[in-house]
Amino acid sequence: LNFFATWCGPCHMFAPALEEIASEFEGKLQVYKVDIDQDPLIPRLFEVKSVPTTVFFIPNEEPALAGGNIGKSGLDRAVSELFGLT
Repeated sequence: LNFFATWCGPCHMFAPALEEIASEFEGKLQVYKVDIDQDPLIPRLFEVKSVPTTVFFIPNEEPALAGGNIGKSGLDRAVSELFGLT
């Protein structure tokens, strides 16, 4: 789950990495995006303080949050470590 805003420069820079991960792992994981200005309740539930923020949901565990533009390498590392996908 990626929290973003249309006015956020780092969000725009991070978007291609998210799209690449979604394509690369299609059918194995799902990527959802939430515009914090269009749906402000959901970011509050996750205590999102800045954008971009990405929340990883791991079965039977607490969600893991990553703040900022972690880039493709950060997404690759998270997907590998959290979900065992390579």
